Formats: sequence, C-alpha cells, structure tokens
Amino acid sequence: MQAELALYVIHGLLHLCGYNDHEEESRAAMRVRERHYLKLLGLPDIAPREEE
Repeated sequence: MQAELALYVIHGLLHLCGYNDHEEESRAAMRVRERHYLKLLGLPDIAPREEE
C-alpha cells in the first residue's frame, strides 16, 4: 500500500513537472521516471508495464 500511494504521488508530481501520459513515447518516459523515484525511495517497482 505504501508503494501504491508513493506511485500516485510521484505520478502527480511528474504531471506538475510537465510530463504527460497521453502519447506512447511520453508515457514510456514517465514510467521510467516513476521507476527511478520508486527505487530511490526503496520501494518495489509497481509502475504499470507498457503493452507490447
């Protein structure tokens, strides 16, 4: 639950920083940043995976 809450906060903060998840390329970049910050916080990677 802590990781999920952190992911929501990170996701929202990335939007405030100008990231968006409307297009595939920008969504992938946002997921990379989400994973980066989850790792920095010592939390598991629960960021959604992109469909192939």
